[in-house]
Amino acid sequence: MATHFVTGGTGVVGAALIADLVAEGHTVLGLARSGEAMRVLVEAGAEPIFGNLVRPGDWQHDAARADVVWHLGLPRVAPPLRRLRVRREAKQAWLGAHNLGAYVPEGRPVILASSVLAWGDRGSASVSEDDEPEPVAMGHWGLAAEEGLARPGLRAVRLGWTYGPNGMFTGMITAVWRRQYRIVGNGQNVMPVISSVDAVRALRAAEHAPGGVYAALEPGSPTQEELIHHICAAVGAPRPDRIPPLMAALSLGAGMADALRASLHLDAHRLADHGWAPMHSWEESLMALTLPGAPSP
Repeated sequence: MATHFVTGGTGVVGAALIADLVAEGHTVLGLARSGEAMRVLVEAGAEPIFGNLVRPGDWQHDAARADVVWHLGLPRVAPPLRRLRVRREAKQAWLGAHNLGAYVPEGRPVILASSVLAWGDRGSASVSEDDEPEPVAMGHWGLAAEEGLARPGLRAVRLGWTYGPNGMFTGMITAVWRRQYRIVGNGQNVMPVISSVDAVRALRAAEHAPGGVYAALEPGSPTQEELIHHICAAVGAPRPDRIPPLMAALSLGAGMADALRASLHLDAHRLADHGWAPMHSWEESLMALTLPGAPSP
């Protein structure tokens, strides 16, 4: 069994990753920035390490001795998300990743959970995993972490919009149910999605793949309109109106409005070449995995 060092272990993907590693009998060292995070990690079966990547601490020794390092500790998404915060958090994401990389010996597997928004808003154009990044909104955080951790062998897995318990989708579903959500823009933008379970499987597949950039998303990505209408049908809410991006920015923040109207047609195959394929489909699993017990349309 191996020793794994995990950042972001209390997030929707991090919690699923720790559960997966613990179930296999591995030792998991989870970085925690608060007492509450330490409690959650203990309950998950991990050994909490108190600290923050932007400051020196005991975590440096633990990161150095781990057999595998998983960096999932990017900033949490919560509206209002303004562009100033996006820029500020990107600097912190770079610094934290850079500090982490400084203490991980060369040749040690490092897997980073990044974001497909690192490729940005490409409209109707088709994008491949080889294309240069043009980040928008939270994509700046993922790209900053990739650059901060830049090293031979880094596996950067750019995840689609991830659904699962305690993630951003729970807030989105609640807003739809309360009739507080408005479709940003015309709603025809394509939003790549992936379940938290499949995100973990993608990260685990990348662990045994060569260094590089990988994308993890479900085939047949929905448009924003399709996604919201699906949620409406599940919770019994009327279909919402549309709101111009500039007006959405007033309440959600320009960064969040940018993210919600970004469109990305992504041709991803690298993880498939290493045996990964998503098990879930948003049409069948989004509600069940995000709000267990909720009906699906």
